[in-house]
Formats: sequence, C-alpha cells, structure tokens
Amino acid sequence: MNLTDSSKTLRKFGLFAGPAVALIIFLLMPEQYSSISGESISMEHSTRTIAAVVGWMAVWWITEAIPVYATALIPLALLPAIGGLSIREVSAPYANEVIYLYLGGFVVALTMQRWQLHKRVAFSALRLAGNTPRRIIGTFMGIAAAGSMWISNTATTMMLLPVVLSVIALVAEREDMPSSQENRNLSTGLLLGTAYGAIIGGIGTIVGTPPNVFVVSFLQSQLDIEISFARWMSFGVPIVLVFTPLGWLILTRWILPVGEKPVEGIEELIDREQKNLGPMTTPEWRVLWVFLTMATLWITRPLISDLAIGGIQPFSGLSDSGVAIIAALSLFCIPAGDKHDKPLVNWETAQKLPWGMLLLYGGGLSLAAMMDRYGVSGYVGSLAIGMVDLPQVVIVLSVLAIMMLLTELTSNTATAATLIPIFAAIAPAFGMNPLWLIIPAGLGASCAFMLPVATPPNAIIFSTERFTIGQMVRAGIWFNLLGMLVIGVMIYWVAMPLLGVD
Repeated sequence: MNLTDSSKTLRKFGLFAGPAVALIIFLLMPEQYSSISGESISMEHSTRTIAAVVGWMAVWWITEAIPVYATALIPLALLPAIGGLSIREVSAPYANEVIYLYLGGFVVALTMQRWQLHKRVAFSALRLAGNTPRRIIGTFMGIAAAGSMWISNTATTMMLLPVVLSVIALVAEREDMPSSQENRNLSTGLLLGTAYGAIIGGIGTIVGTPPNVFVVSFLQSQLDIEISFARWMSFGVPIVLVFTPLGWLILTRWILPVGEKPVEGIEELIDREQKNLGPMTTPEWRVLWVFLTMATLWITRPLISDLAIGGIQPFSGLSDSGVAIIAALSLFCIPAGDKHDKPLVNWETAQKLPWGMLLLYGGGLSLAAMMDRYGVSGYVGSLAIGMVDLPQVVIVLSVLAIMMLLTELTSNTATAATLIPIFAAIAPAFGMNPLWLIIPAGLGASCAFMLPVATPPNAIIFSTERFTIGQMVRAGIWFNLLGMLVIGVMIYWVAMPLLGVD
C-alpha cells in the first residue's frame, strides 16, 4: 500500500471515528467532578457536548477526514444545534481582532509578491553571500528566515527555490568534483537549509506563522493577556537569531559537511537575475514605503497610543490589527505609478488570501472560548492534579516535545488549536502561569523539520526529488532537538522575563 492509499484509508477511518469518539466522550463524562480547589461541580449537558465536539474535531484534524478548514466550522454547526448554545456566542470568536492582523499583513505580503519586491530584496542579500558552500547555505537560510517573518514560509520557499536550483546546477557543473559526496551534501544542504530557515524565521513575528496568531488570539480572548507585535518580536527575534546560525552550523559541519572550495559562477547568476528584474520600479518603492510604515507602527504603537494632543489621546484605540488593516486599505488606494492605471493591489490579488486559515483560527478560538466558558477547561485541569510534583522544566520540555511530534503529522495550526486550550486548563494544576505552557506550545507547533507532509516548505523542497525522506528525517531530528534546547533556554531567559512571568 503506497502513501496515497494509506492517506485515503486514514481519512475514511477518521470520517467515522470522529463521531464515534464524540459519542464515547459524551457518555463517559462523569456526572460530577472535583475541581482543582476541591469543589464538587456538576457536569452540564452543554459541557458534555463541547467536550464531545473537541474529540470529534481532534480526530478529524489529525486524520484530515475532511479539509481541516471545513472541520473548523463544526462548532458553528453542532454547538447551537445540540449543545444549547447560541449561534451568536459560538460565532463571535471567528471575528477575533487578531485574525485581522493576519489578514492585513497578508495583503501587504501578497502586494510585495505582485511587484517582485521580495525577489529584489532576496537577490540583494545573496550578493553578500560570497561563493563558499557554507556561506551560500548560511545566506539562503538567513534570507529565508528574514523573509518568513513577514511573508508566509510557503511563499518564501517558493521564491527562493528557483535560485537554489540554479546554484545546484552550478555545483553539478564543477569539473573538479562533479559527483563527490561533498557536492551532494551542498545540494541537499541548500534545499534543507532554505526550508528550515523559512520555518525558523516564522517564529520571529506574530504574522510569521499561523500558530503565533492563534496563541496571541487565545491569550487575548481567553486570558485577557495582550501581547503586542513589538513584545512578541522582543523574544521571537532573539530565538530566530540564535536558532538560525546554530542550525546552519550543525547542518554544514555535522549533518551534511561541506568544504570551502568556491562555487564558480554564483556572482554571474545573481547578476543575471537582477538584470532580469531591471531597476527598482515606482510600484516597488511605494509598496516598500507602505511595508516599512506598517512595521514601524507595529513596533512603536505603544508609544503612539499614549500620545496626547490637547489633552486628548486620539490614538489610544490603535491596535496592531488596526495598523495592518490601514496598511492593506492604503494599498487599494495608492496608484501603482509608472503608467500603471491601477492601484498597488487589486481584488484579484487579494483573493489569494488563505481564507481557509482564517476559518481555522476562528474554529479553534471558538472551541477554546466555549471550553473555558462552560467548564470543559476546568474538568481537563482537574485531571492533571496527579502530576503536580513534576519539575517545571520537565513540564515545559514535555509540552515542546509533544507539539514538535504532533506537528510533524498534522496541521500545525490545528494542533495548536486543539492542545493550547488544554495546556491552559492544566497549568493551574501544576501551580504554573498558563503562559509557561502556552508559549512553548505555540513555538513548538512551528518546528516541523522531519517529514515532507509536516509543513509546505518541506513538501516544496522534497518535490525536487533530490534527497530521500530518510535524509530529511535524520536532519529533522537534530533540528527538533536543537529547537527544544534553544526555545527552552530562550523561554526561561528571555520570553518569560519580558512577559513579566515568574
């Protein structure tokens, strides 16, 4: 049985297993339970129903019985129909304000791609690479990491792949060692390094990868904790700055060792690509200014919000989401120039937005809100009372390991949407601030290095058929272990102190 047949079988199994698991959970939920504080609490019908729906959605998300985005609509379909909840309260989280941060940021990213601005930036950075194998791989990793902070890791990988393949072609033409292991390592290292750099870079900003958006949305809606764009960058960017060079070192010196013999022709390749782009155009300049303005406002918004004019604070309500939407709208209004009788972005381009991902956020947030409001989170937390003696560091690393393992097999956003509410619920049983589990869970969900199915960047580079799954798994294991170490250390030394958590 091949992989496709196995996937079809799993989907068919999941289609029936989801409702079956829901029924089992509904029937096995106790009539009463003791809360973390020892209080006896009765289990309501709505609580049972929500817990059952959680199980149903988890099975369908894991098996992809139906598209993961469609599964995110289950709360809207079932909770009002059989749980006694109102459609208004179930649907409200689908319009969480952080979803609009992602929407606005993605419109800006799509506009950059429309005018090829992202390619110009990438080729300008490549010119600094030099022509030794280690520096070339390091530069591609760095460009991918920097790019995926602002545009999707999928788009970043797709943008760089043609250039990577061109460099690989140059490597294949080396007459001194045309088929050496070192050259094969360079080719594989370029592909893996580009994908891994894009994955790592997404950790750096809220809009860098979908799990980050879910974490911020969940904290804001369920725990009334706001993490601004600048605050996330204050610990996200340092993680990227440490993880990327360490990953480069183990990739080029241990996993796939490469030498220092220069790759001839790299400068000519960059010259040719930049010549094809031509000089910087008016649309590119205008998109660049909008992007820089948006990024500046995200970073300085706390200062702007406190600005008083004539005793009034007119910008006190300005949010990161508002900044993103203002930037997106401005792109529809600003003319492209250079004799282009059209705005910088049109609806044809905007339609490429990942609308399904927005539904996935909404479904996860709706489920989390209902779990908290109707006592499911409290019940789940009570189940963890027996594990309170575990050291905090063991708990944090266990959360990281669980998320890294599951995200290799399922959608990282679906994994985050399923487990983060549960981690938030059990944190009080450990006597821990929920941030100690939620932040590692969100960051761990982005670390999918081992399998082609784990994340689009992996699938894109694997489609070149220039390395085996075994090579990716071996490299991915080391990157996952490195990720646990880097993220674990940075959570303790950087993230939690910056978030004011003891």
